[in-house]
Amino acid sequence: KVYRTGDVFVSPSKMETFGMTLVEAQACGTPVLCFSVGGTPEALRDDETGWLVPCGDYQALVTQLRSLFFVPRQLTKAGDAARQWVADTFRSEVIARQLKTIYSTVDK
Repeated sequence: KVYRTGDVFVSPSKMETFGMTLVEAQACGTPVLCFSVGGTPEALRDDETGWLVPCGDYQALVTQLRSLFFVPRQLTKAGDAARQWVADTFRSEVIARQLKTIYSTVDK
């Protein structure tokens, strides 16, 4: 419910291993804005389901956030794309198939 109430989920974290909160927000149809750090580039599709800015560049973060509110359709489009991308990329069947492939290639 919380993710759905926002127009955009902003994560100003300067350290992120994967970005599960980014995926959770997108699954709810909320696009994300965050620093390009750690695993965040794998947790969203830049300029499609969310936006990445250089790590630690708070001015770029604020500038990008401001620009998003001038084009509300961009937020809606990104939110719709985010929901679909997460459903296609992170659903349990997809992850299970990937894990099976990884573990089947491990030398015994």
